[in-house]
Amino acid sequence: MTDCRNVFDKLSTEVLCPKGAERRTDLELLSLKESQLRNHVCIRWVHSEAQLANSLTKTKEMRQLMLFYQMDQTWRIVEDSSMASAKKRKQRGQPPLENGPGQTNPENIPTHMNIHLTSAQALNP
Repeated sequence: MTDCRNVFDKLSTEVLCPKGAERRTDLELLSLKESQLRNHVCIRWVHSEAQLANSLTKTKEMRQLMLFYQMDQTWRIVEDSSMASAKKRKQRGQPPLENGPGQTNPENIPTHMNIHLTSAQALNP
C-alpha cells in the first residue's frame, strides 16, 4: 500500500528508468519492481487518510491511529479507482475508509484486516 501517486505510477509502468532528480529513489524502486515481477507483488494506492502508516511515521498525523483504536484495532483497505485525494473525498463528504463510488471487490481481497495478531484465530483465519 502506498499513498504516493508518484511511486504508484512508476511501479505501474512496464519499465522503470532511473534518471533525473529522483534517480536515487528510482534505483530503490527497481528492487521493488523486480519483486513485483518475480513474486507477483501487488502495489495498491490509497489516499492519505486511509494510510495507517501515516500515524506511525508523522508526529502530527494521529487521526488514522485514533480511528484504528476506535475500530477495535481493525482497518479497511480502501479501493477507489478514481484515485481521489483525501482532500477531494472530504469535500464530497466521503468518509476516509469508504470505498470509491461503484467499487466492488472482484479479487476477493479482504477489505477489513485484523492488525492485532495475537490470537490463534487471527493467525489462522
